[in-house]
Amino acid sequence: MPPVFENSLLGVDDWAWRKGSHYGTILCDLERGRRVELLPDRKSETLAAWLKNHPSVEIIVRDRAGAYADGARPGAPQAIQVADRWHLLRNGSDALRGVLDHHHRHLDEAAQIAAASLPDEPAANDNALDAASGQDTELPVTQAERWTPGSVGRPASRKRCACANRG
Repeated sequence: MPPVFENSLLGVDDWAWRKGSHYGTILCDLERGRRVELLPDRKSETLAAWLKNHPSVEIIVRDRAGAYADGARPGAPQAIQVADRWHLLRNGSDALRGVLDHHHRHLDEAAQIAAASLPDEPAANDNALDAASGQDTELPVTQAERWTPGSVGRPASRKRCACANRG
């Protein structure tokens, strides 16, 4: 007999029994970070039946799939359904990408107009020597830029990421 689920926060998502062939539903205890159950399919009826046997569920964290919403409503009418963070970020970034793709010509035109309106003078070189004093005018280097964990006793290259020195 499987352990009884008595927590209030349940994560619901799909997972592959066999990728590209057969998918099921994974139920997770989000308070303890543990898998609770693997359901054999992604059908709303299957989720609803499981939820009816586990009335302690108060919050269901899920993707925006219609089958999970349709299963959660009759299976746990007392539960609040919320979209999970990963799917919110993914859906938001997909929407933003769509808008940018749709308007890429306008963005290119705006960039060209902005570039054409810049003065013809070369920009000041922050890395050049100051003409009056002959001193380097480079911006100050932070302690994190100077030293990295794997470079004891030698300065890190400013062209390399500090995480590149991990060994």
